[in-house]
Amino acid sequence: MAEEVPSPTFTLVQMYDAGAFDIFHYDLYRLKSPMEIFELGVDEAFFSAVSLVEWPEKMESFAPRDMWRIEISVEDDIRKIKVTATTDEKMNRLQNVR
Repeated sequence: MAEEVPSPTFTLVQMYDAGAFDIFHYDLYRLKSPMEIFELGVDEAFFSAVSLVEWPEKMESFAPRDMWRIEISVEDDIRKIKVTATTDEKMNRLQNVR
């Protein structure tokens, strides 16, 4: 069933129950310091749930090293999605999806 997913911009984090696991959606645009991510509980969410992070560069060195990066851009009114992996294991899993 399709469900509207609001941007967490004003709350910084939105949590969704996906049944077998939780999804944490972070919008870090308004962070003033990378240390603020710990107030949002990212350290626990990264190990126990799926985490979607907008503006991950705001995390600086606290960003996980083992992740997929999804970049969405718009060119000529067409949405382009680029998915990359940061480790060989994740790259192999990504290849299996294609």
